[in-house]
Amino acid sequence: MSDLWRRKLAAYLHDPPEKAYDYGPGHVERARIYAESLDVAQVWRRLIHSPDWNAAAADRFVFPDGTKLGKNLGAESVEYRHPAGGAKLPTAELRFPDAAEAQRAISDIRPEWKADDPWTTFLRVWRQWLPYAAEHAAGQLWGACLLPYLPADTRIPDSTIWHHNAIVSALEATREGDEPDALLRPAFFLFQVSPVQEFIAQARSTRDLWSGSYLLSWLMMQAIKAVADQFGPDSVIFPSLARQPLYDFLEPRTGWKPHENDVLVPGVPNRFLALVRADFDGNKVEKAFQDEWERIADACLKWLRDRGAPFDEEHKQRYDDQVRRHWHIAWQLWPWQSVPAALTQLKEIPRGNCSPLHLAERVAKAIPAQHRDERCYRDPNGELSPGWAWSAHYQLCQHALDGRRNVREFDGLPTEPQRKRALCDAYGGREEAVLEEDAIKEFRNAELQPLFRHAEPLGAANLIKRVWHAAYLARLAEVDGSRRNLSRAKESFDSVPAIAAADFVAQLFSQVASEGPLREKWLEFLRAASEARGDYPDAIAKFENVTEEAWLARTDYSIFHLEQWDEAIAKVGSEKPEAVKRLRAAQKCLRELQKAASASPFKYYAVLALDGDEMGKWLSGDKTLPVRELLAERARQYFEENLVDQELVAKWLKSPRPVSPSWHLQFSESLANFGLYAVRRIVEEVHYGQLIYSGGDDVLAMLPAGEALSCACDLRAAWQGRWEDMSERCRELFRKAPEGFIWLMKPKGGRECSNEPGWPLLVPGPRATVSVGIAIGHYSEPLQEMVRAAQAAGHRAKGPPEKGGWGRDAVSVTLFKRSGETLYWGTKFSASYTAGEAQRDGGRSAAWPLLEYLWRHYRTPWGEPKRRMPIGNRFPYRLAELLSRYGDVNLDADKMLEIAKKEVAHVIERQTLSDETASQNKFCRRELQQLCESYLKELANFASVRTGADEEAQQGVANSGGGRRSRPLKEFVGLFLVEAFIGRQAEERT
Repeated sequence: MSDLWRRKLAAYLHDPPEKAYDYGPGHVERARIYAESLDVAQVWRRLIHSPDWNAAAADRFVFPDGTKLGKNLGAESVEYRHPAGGAKLPTAELRFPDAAEAQRAISDIRPEWKADDPWTTFLRVWRQWLPYAAEHAAGQLWGACLLPYLPADTRIPDSTIWHHNAIVSALEATREGDEPDALLRPAFFLFQVSPVQEFIAQARSTRDLWSGSYLLSWLMMQAIKAVADQFGPDSVIFPSLARQPLYDFLEPRTGWKPHENDVLVPGVPNRFLALVRADFDGNKVEKAFQDEWERIADACLKWLRDRGAPFDEEHKQRYDDQVRRHWHIAWQLWPWQSVPAALTQLKEIPRGNCSPLHLAERVAKAIPAQHRDERCYRDPNGELSPGWAWSAHYQLCQHALDGRRNVREFDGLPTEPQRKRALCDAYGGREEAVLEEDAIKEFRNAELQPLFRHAEPLGAANLIKRVWHAAYLARLAEVDGSRRNLSRAKESFDSVPAIAAADFVAQLFSQVASEGPLREKWLEFLRAASEARGDYPDAIAKFENVTEEAWLARTDYSIFHLEQWDEAIAKVGSEKPEAVKRLRAAQKCLRELQKAASASPFKYYAVLALDGDEMGKWLSGDKTLPVRELLAERARQYFEENLVDQELVAKWLKSPRPVSPSWHLQFSESLANFGLYAVRRIVEEVHYGQLIYSGGDDVLAMLPAGEALSCACDLRAAWQGRWEDMSERCRELFRKAPEGFIWLMKPKGGRECSNEPGWPLLVPGPRATVSVGIAIGHYSEPLQEMVRAAQAAGHRAKGPPEKGGWGRDAVSVTLFKRSGETLYWGTKFSASYTAGEAQRDGGRSAAWPLLEYLWRHYRTPWGEPKRRMPIGNRFPYRLAELLSRYGDVNLDADKMLEIAKKEVAHVIERQTLSDETASQNKFCRRELQQLCESYLKELANFASVRTGADEEAQQGVANSGGGRRSRPLKEFVGLFLVEAFIGRQAEERT
């Protein structure tokens, strides 16, 4: 019987987490004590250093042997540097524990971690040791805790000891046998599934949108778990499984019980990277994915049949065939090679010849022989350890997978000459329906009515998305007794009208807390709506023996739209007079409530699609920091003073740091931290939206229209770890942290979550950027079209300037008016505009302070009586009217800028209140003029690097001329027109 899990645990304990305080014999003794406490001391003694030395070679540069030099090349004190951003810890507010404090916290190993099954013991230690030690230290020894950032090597402190230990454990799992002298045979395994965006976007309702996202996450986790079950969760490099709620749910042996609300947030990407043994069979992973997909499909089919769905043999055959064909899976296994072989092949792939590894290899070989550390040269020929070429192995594996995905099998459609013709799927348009409209109408009953409110032809994939949460997730315990059932806290998913009304409900609820006429109207409506709950199509909770907060949590906010009650009344019809009476009574109470509040909800909502910029380059190492910025001072001095070829050293110090296993693990963890701990808080708690998907660098959310732009800014601030850039409401959920980190405030009442980390969390950092696409439309707009429009807007934000895009690090908005007019607008997040690539200079784009000024002085504050604002309603339209005249005028940029400034000044004078009249609003015409001029100048600079594409070119329509000259004016006016539309909605509802 294999002793894999005891070996993995011993490997994980090979170095004590507090090693940074003692690199001498003391740290070996500490490691032995931990191994004894977890009953793996014997295995720990048998292990030779091959996993550790391979991991060290992969994680770090080739350094000289400090004992031969007679000095330590590390930092003088314990420090950590953000691997992607370079920020240093500790800071004035945050410190590392001293050696005694760290030892006390880390030594407190819980007895219940030990189990008869070594696999369970390993999983508990891997999952719980770090958070338990960090929280124990923070709570009992000293305030803020930096224990999770103890470095593995003070010479290059951009990786933690926890990640290094995990990689050593992962490498140990690649050993050919249990004997300590058996060879390590590591390989990379890359797995990817498609289609993704198209599959998710095919949605009628928010339930469909969430269901498709979560179904993909669920299936991907089954594939990931097939690797984790064989080699351990630490073998999965991307995405990070540490603190992943869905993994904790599916693997109860970790001993961590996540809250259901966390488990149900889709957050697993459609690809993963793992470290496996070279003889690994990737077909097992593909089979795990497909088997779970077929189990879900079978459960959905049975569930529908049990409820009367008419599936004859022909429909069943069509259903099974579509299930079998739906997913396209590609994977690649890449065994590690020797360093010379890997570097030779790397030169043959695009841009592989520019890899910083080639420089690093020359530097390693230039170290004087008398200084060399033999642990780095493990090859029989004296070559570097294969782990040192981690970056090359990864790039070669990725290149091979790209080639594999370009050669797709073609599985022809079945030939069934006698088959009845069927309508196509209503959302995909390609697959034939397995359930058609008439069939759905026949078996639809009270239970199925919420799922099939619209009788439309559905293919297999969209039918599964519609019902799998009820047919499978809610019945998991019936399939596997070790699993818990999953169900939503709400009785239904938020409808699109509910999203549009969410900010209105939040503001209204804050005003009805105190006694008075408004509160009386509020309670009357709650009671009347509760009475009509059986007649209304969306979920309404029963207002009896529950708090108002609990009632709202289980009620769809569509009930706050008067028009939705009209639709419910029309649907019930005259055949049920008592039902109509209850509905009309509730509608009357709502009308009186809105009159008393002098407000009504928005009828427009937004879909937000966020995507990280150039993730491929970040993962391959093209975007990493220069070596010089990550080396300890004494280590850098060694290379500058002891190597003969100083030109080589200087070039190497300026080159990007090659990616390492710890770099990959930390970058994966930073994406997970953003997706798990920032996105949901910002979208749902700060901006009243509903999170659909949060996969680290990929976010999809629905929001009230007026919250979309500010939400985009808050998400980007959290992504970069810039607390100062967050909105005031957002800062209330996060503590101030160093740049590149987020620090969660402790949960307040009402937020249900599982033990969130209490230490500053790594996020991608200020050098990493995101692009955001936003689509705004009426709540009657088809949801799948809105999702596609948001994704298209995201592509515009990422597109190169010369082709009509914004060059990344930008937001792009598409606004659909009910009149049929469509507005386009976009801007950079940062103030730096360059050709081809977004660069951050630390300052915001001038568009944002201008927008914030408009929010204060153009929109009537919610809940206040309608009054004249300092910036008049006609301001944006008059500005557009005047500036549109210059679209095709052939003037140079400077003259155009001067003319635009004068026109803006003219409109400000005519369409705003004087400073004296508006003094109580802190409005100043000169300030508005300066903000406008700054934004105009910024747009003119941006236009100078463009080739003249305008918004028609963005949509694939030929440009008739004037694009380069008119673009700055169109974008300038676009900001005001978008804000004017949202502001007008605010005026209409107050």
